[in-house]
Amino acid sequence: MVPANQGSRGALVTWTVVTTILFVTATIFAIYFYVAADNTAREARTTAEKFKKVVSEAALTSNEVAALEQTRNDETMQAAGFNSSMSLLDVALKQRDDLATRLSGSIDFGKAIQSSDRVLKDAAAKATAAELVNLPSGNANAAVGALADALVSKSSEIANLRTELASAQGAAKEAANQMTIAREAMDKQLAEVRASAAEAMDAASTDRSSKNEQVSQIQTDFQAQLESAQQATQSAQVQIADLQRDNEQLKTQIQQLTGRLVDLRTNVSDPIVRQADGTIIRLASADTVYINLGQGDQISAGMTFQVFDKVEGVPAAGDSADETNLPRGKASIEVVRVGPTSSQARIIRLQPGQTLTEGDLLVNLVYDRNTRYNFLVFGNFDLDRNNVPTAGDAEVIKRLVTQWGATLTDKVNVDTDFVVLGSEPQIPVFTREELSDPLNQAIYDRSRADAEAYDEVRRLAQEYNVPILNQNRFLYFVGFYELSKR
Repeated sequence: MVPANQGSRGALVTWTVVTTILFVTATIFAIYFYVAADNTAREARTTAEKFKKVVSEAALTSNEVAALEQTRNDETMQAAGFNSSMSLLDVALKQRDDLATRLSGSIDFGKAIQSSDRVLKDAAAKATAAELVNLPSGNANAAVGALADALVSKSSEIANLRTELASAQGAAKEAANQMTIAREAMDKQLAEVRASAAEAMDAASTDRSSKNEQVSQIQTDFQAQLESAQQATQSAQVQIADLQRDNEQLKTQIQQLTGRLVDLRTNVSDPIVRQADGTIIRLASADTVYINLGQGDQISAGMTFQVFDKVEGVPAAGDSADETNLPRGKASIEVVRVGPTSSQARIIRLQPGQTLTEGDLLVNLVYDRNTRYNFLVFGNFDLDRNNVPTAGDAEVIKRLVTQWGATLTDKVNVDTDFVVLGSEPQIPVFTREELSDPLNQAIYDRSRADAEAYDEVRRLAQEYNVPILNQNRFLYFVGFYELSKR
């Protein structure tokens, strides 16, 4: 075996020792730096957590932080206590304290906010109660601005009022001057009037004696005239009594003559009303008949007749106020062609269950071949049966009367043969308040006058024993009931 080189072995040992020392030293330094770095990181985390409690990382670049830096570095703000050595937090705190001091005089910001809110609310309530202005809530600048504007407006109003007051005071002063001048003129006029009154009283006193004499003479003359008038009045009363006695005698004579005339009147209720005007002489077809009236009997086309049974005859007029037992005949006919001695007529109504025969009686209350009757047609009529009586329908009735040969009169007297009454006027019922309306009062007065006139016509007809027919009885007795509804 070859022995090793002693020099190489020593170098190896030396290298191993040096390497070991370096490794140990590096390990020690690594441990040291690791511990230092861990402490530094822990301190950094602690510092970061404290920092985040004060301000967020995003806020460091905000406009508010920039404004704080500008305030700290602004030389013009040094007079207010700011300097470049202050932290931004100190700058913000100083601004807060300054704001609190300005708001409430205390650096306690919470109390300052509460105080400012209370002041704003009180100011808003007072401004609203005074009708001054509606202050915005929660904004001191806006509230102060609104108050300032309101103050300026009120100051302007006060200035205007002062100007108006000065003008009014000037006008009042001028009016007082004018009043003083007027009072002086009035005093002067009053003195003149008093002087004139004194003169008038003197003149009146002078004339009183002469007037008394004139009054005495007038009284004497009046007494003489009064005695003469009394004598004339007594004479006139005697003459009036004689005239009243003569008037009563004349009334008695008139009543007696009227009674005689009434007694002498022809009884139209039966002989005339129930008197037939003609008869049916031939039945031509189911709707055509011939009658024994022609040109010589003064009839014309369009005239209507009511047909009654030849055995039963014509019924009486009946009660005008009663709608039962109306004189409905067997049929109603209308003349369509007039011949020399007879005429053709059409049947316009045939009573159910009835048949016409030769010899049946014809009646038209208005028509008479030998005389002209006098009719009074009064009131409004309802020919179309719509419950609305009109004066126009009354004209239709009057036209039928004159067309068929009778005469119209305007009042009931001993010469009146028939009275045809329309619907009885109805007086409307109004309350006292409704009658205060002139239109309602006029309607009430007119209705009442119509009702009184209606009652008077009926009373006179009954007094003179004149037959009274209502609308339907008249229409049946002339055979026009069916045609009237068209």
